[in-house]
Amino acid sequence: MTKTFRLAHAWIDLKGLWGSGGNDQFRAALEGSWVAGQEVFRYGRTWLISRHIAMEQGLWSGHIGSVESDALSTLAWNEETKQFDRGEASGGVLVPFVERSDNFVVQSEFNEETDDQPDC
Repeated sequence: MTKTFRLAHAWIDLKGLWGSGGNDQFRAALEGSWVAGQEVFRYGRTWLISRHIAMEQGLWSGHIGSVESDALSTLAWNEETKQFDRGEASGGVLVPFVERSDNFVVQSEFNEETDDQPDC
């Protein structure tokens, strides 16, 4: 099976008061608003944001995703009972992204096999 991925690339254009504040004000706003575990309901599902990783050269990395409980059926062999055990596992969507603070560019990756991804 071949997987196809789509990269989304966005530039954040700061207007008004933000435009005069520059990188320091934007970084402070990003740090204050990026709360790991924060939830929002969009596109028919609850989205969560991961903790961020501050990387070198002003890059921040994280994930946004949605978990669907009991979305997949599972089957496992139980060696103790010598029987098959049916169960359920969660599924969902995970979107990695990177934000660059010095030029306000955001890059993310979407798996093309999932047809219910939000358009960017």
